[in-house]
Amino acid sequence: NGVFECRVRHLQELVRCEIRRIDNIENGGMIRVQFESPLRGVTPGQVCCVYAKGAGEGGRIVVGGGEILKTGQSHHAKQVEGTPLK
Repeated sequence: NGVFECRVRHLQELVRCEIRRIDNIENGGMIRVQFESPLRGVTPGQVCCVYAKGAGEGGRIVVGGGEILKTGQSHHAKQVEGTPLK
């Protein structure tokens, strides 16, 4: 659990995100990623790569990643329904 940076597209800018473990490692080790700002076009089947500060290129290292299995409500849908964005 914690705050990291991530991306779902190769050349996309890194976005701050909060990671929460929702399943233990024995059951697949699934996590929930909450982006600090909305991203467009995130779909199941894409890969989310998670970075932390470190000695790697650009001062970051890859700490994890995996296939996106499910997405939340889109930014557009929230606006249409009048749901306030966090």
